[in-house]
This record gives sequence, structure tokens and C-alpha cells, in this order.
Amino acid sequence: MKIFTKLFFAILIMMTVTLSAVRYYSVTSSFEAELDTAVQGALKQHRLISYSALADMNNMEALTDMSLSSLIVLSDLISSNFETKTTLELLGEDHTGETGILSYSVIEDEGVPKILVESLIATRNNKDFLKISTETDISRIYNETNDLSSRYNLICFTAYVICAVLAAVLAFSVTGPIRKLSRASKEMAAGNYELKIPVRRNDEIGELSKSFNKMKDSVTETMDKLEFASRQKDDFVGNFAHELKTPMTSIIGYADVIYSGNLNEDEMREAAGYILNEGMRLESLAFKLLELITVTENKFVLEDTDTKAFFDDTEQTIIPVAVKKNMHISFDCESAYIRIEYDLFKTMVMNLIDNAFKSGGSHVWVTGRKTDQGYKISIRDNGRGIPEEEISRITEAFYMIDKARSRSENGAGLGLALCERVARLHNSTLKFESKVGEGTTVSFTVSLSREAEDEAD
Repeated sequence: MKIFTKLFFAILIMMTVTLSAVRYYSVTSSFEAELDTAVQGALKQHRLISYSALADMNNMEALTDMSLSSLIVLSDLISSNFETKTTLELLGEDHTGETGILSYSVIEDEGVPKILVESLIATRNNKDFLKISTETDISRIYNETNDLSSRYNLICFTAYVICAVLAAVLAFSVTGPIRKLSRASKEMAAGNYELKIPVRRNDEIGELSKSFNKMKDSVTETMDKLEFASRQKDDFVGNFAHELKTPMTSIIGYADVIYSGNLNEDEMREAAGYILNEGMRLESLAFKLLELITVTENKFVLEDTDTKAFFDDTEQTIIPVAVKKNMHISFDCESAYIRIEYDLFKTMVMNLIDNAFKSGGSHVWVTGRKTDQGYKISIRDNGRGIPEEEISRITEAFYMIDKARSRSENGAGLGLALCERVARLHNSTLKFESKVGEGTTVSFTVSLSREAEDEAD
């Protein structure tokens, strides 16, 4: 059974029970009140009739000499005076009973409801007893109750019809948005992620519509991310295959030439040099891939590290490379304690400096400063710069702006991808600022250790 049907019939049943209870209570209460009033009136009138009958009989001769016809005449006279059917019955002295006791009951005489009241009084000689019975017509009360019941039935029927219409409107207003959400969810399941539910209410249904739209946006965002990740994966596999194919083709080609044995010593040395160079590029590619996998699949412990000791170590490591490439590098790093995984962090910094060396510039600046957000490290060069449209993709695996130059320097486009993952491991992100012809600055912020915070305090 659908929610609309359940809600509609639930409201109708509730209203039916309520209206029936109100009708029953109202009609019954009115009838009982009218009947109680009629009974009190009948008892009061019966007492008056009793007093009148006793007075009239006291003025007559001895009751023992009174004939039955005289009692009938007296009954008719009393009935005429009080407009109430009265019956007098003379009981002998052998009658036992208490006088003055009234009893009443509701009877039906030829289809007419009446109140029968009976009482017993003693005559003046205290030997005979007179039984007085009065009947009061109460058909008016029953007729009025039936009329009231009919009016209530009409009112209840009208209210029932109105309630049915309102119940249908209410049930539709509640289930209508739910049906829209159901249709929207089916369309989403069929692949339509552009559908949006309009929110026109501020109640729970409106909140449900807002939640559905948020869910739809979240699903759409997730699908976009999955699609993007799938494209990245395809690009990764394609680029990886290409990066393997190029050096392997060279190695196989030069190895075949050497195998043929038709080379002089210089040509042999040149071919071996090509094989060595391409082999080193394959080795570099293997190490980079291994580092990427290691960073992705393992968790590392961050430890408090002195920046002075870290950058001294980095400087000593990078100086020989800078001299070999005829590059000038300067370090200006403020002393502090930061939380890092030493080896991975050094790998990231070394890769970023190496990229700066490859920028075509002549100088690289490494700076470190304490900020409100943590410890900010920046690596700036005065090289060729990066086009603005390329910046968003430079951290993708195997992505290279200048593939010919990258391959000539044994690059495979994995360095920045590794740096980005190491930065995420340290709860940070790489931020690139670059201008073509002027150089590039890459910066990131890591957390200060408690020792550094205590010193700042």
C-alpha cells in the first residue's frame, strides 16, 4: 500500500472515529438531560396529583362504600385537570406495603414512550390504601432526539466529505514531493545527474529536497573525480608504456648494432654511452615509481626536527649538484622545530630544488619562515617560468611541459607527483606561482612542533 493511500485512509478513519464520538456524546448527553428533566417533572406532577386525589377522597363518604365507577370518574376528573393519564386503584386492608414510596419506569404504550409513576397512600381510616398511577407522554423527547441525531448525521456527513477532500490534498502535498524525489532517484540511477529538485518549502520535505540536491551534487562530484582519476590512470598507463618503450627501443637498437660487430672503437663507445644513458633513465624511472608506491601505501611517523640541522644537511647534499650545473643556490631559513618524516621530506625538497635547477635560470633561493599557519618553505628560481594553463597539471604523474628537454635530463614527469604526495602526507599542499620569463616559486607550509610553539610563547 502506498503512502498516499495509507495517509488518506488514516486521516479519514481518525476523523470518522472523532465525529462519531462527538455525535454519540452530544446526542446521548442531550437525550439523558431531557429525560432526566421529564422524569423530575413527572415525579413532581405525580405528587400534586396524589395530594389532590387524597383531598378529594377525604371529602367523600367512606371508601368502603365507594364503587368502582366512582374511582373511574375521579380518575377521569384528575386526568382532565392535570392533562395526565391517572389511574386510581383501591386496595384492601390486607394489603401490605409502605406508603409514600414512589417508583417510576419508562414504558412503551402502543408505540408511545411514557414515564409510569406509581405511589401508595393510606386513606383517612388508615385501613384502606389507594394506589395512584400516572403516565406522562415523553414522545416529544424521542422525536427531538431523532431530529437532533438526523441533523448530526447530516453535519457529520458534510464534515466527512470536507475531511476527505482535505485529507486528499494533505496526502498529495506530503507525497507529491516524495514522488518527485523517487522519480529523480530513478533518473539518477539511469545516469541523469543534471536533474535538480526545486526547494519551495521550509518543512521536513524541504529539508529532504535540500539533502537530495546535496547528495546529487556529492555524487556528481564523486563521479567527476572518478572519471578524472580514470583518465589519469589511463594517461599514467599510456605514459608509463611510452616512457618504457623509448629507452628500451634505443637500448635494443644500439645493442643490436654492437652485436653485429661492425663498429670501430669510437662507435662502440658511443653506442655503449647511449645504452648507459638510457639504462640510467630506466633506473631513475624505477626508483621514482617505487617511491610513489611507497608513499601511497604506507603510513609514516612524523617527528620533531630542527630546521637548521635539516637545511644544513640539504645544503651539503645539493651544493655539488649546483656546482656541476653551474647554478647558484642560497638558503635563508629561520630556525624552528617542525614535524616531518625526515627522509621523505628531504626527498621532496631535493626534488623541488632539482626542478628549479632545470628551469633554465641561474639562481635558486630557498627560504623558511614561521607564520601563524606553521612553517612556510619557499623555493624560487629565475628561470623560464610555467604557462598559467599548465600549472594545474604539473603534479600529474608523467606530465611534462617540455618532453624533449625532460627526457634529455633523464626526467620522467614523476618528481612533482611524488612531491605532491609527500606534501599531503605532511597535511600540506604545494602552491605554485609562476610568470613566463621571470621564474617560478613553489611554497608549502608544515606544522610547527610544540617546542617551536613554546619558544614563540
